[in-house]
Amino acid sequence: MHASALVRLVEAYLHLGRIDQATSGAERAVDLSRKRNERGTEARALRLQAAAYQRADVSRLEDAEAAYRAAMVIADESSMRPQAALCRLGLGALLAAAGRGREARELLRAAETGARRLGIAGAAEEAARELARLE
Repeated sequence: MHASALVRLVEAYLHLGRIDQATSGAERAVDLSRKRNERGTEARALRLQAAAYQRADVSRLEDAEAAYRAAMVIADESSMRPQAALCRLGLGALLAAAGRGREARELLRAAETGARRLGIAGAAEEAARELARLE
């Protein structure tokens, strides 16, 4: 299976709340995209892996943070602005939930600004809601 197809499957699993399948699928997608040097797909897979870890279990929150940060680095290096905004949104929400408000605000502001510039209204609105919760 191609890594990009696996990423789409992981998105569906997350949407359906099938977190165990999303987690294992994301891990496979990360491995496969790394073996094939598909940096863009790797960034997407890492972001989804982080989301799956975040939803799976409190014990996976450090793993989720690491995956979001790794995805963000790749997205920034590859000029994948939509992916970078989504990574900042996910990481900001994670840090807000963990009580790390200062870091969360910075990321969420960047996510909201980036998403608005790119016309990703849903992500911009979600970032704004997360910021409002922190106030």
